[in-house]
Amino acid sequence: MRVFIEAEKEKLTKNLTLNLRCHRNVWSVRQWSLGSPLGSPGLPLVPRKDPHSVT
Repeated sequence: MRVFIEAEKEKLTKNLTLNLRCHRNVWSVRQWSLGSPLGSPGLPLVPRKDPHSVT
């Protein structure tokens, strides 16, 4: 059972890393195509919160 859990953990970690890498790539391409960066380069895309909206 423990081996199965370890394998699942490893798979999740790889997926997460891949997702982050894809987000970074999309973000940098979007920045490059816009010509005006909307955030810090190299950061993954994070939805911005409107300071006026109450959650």
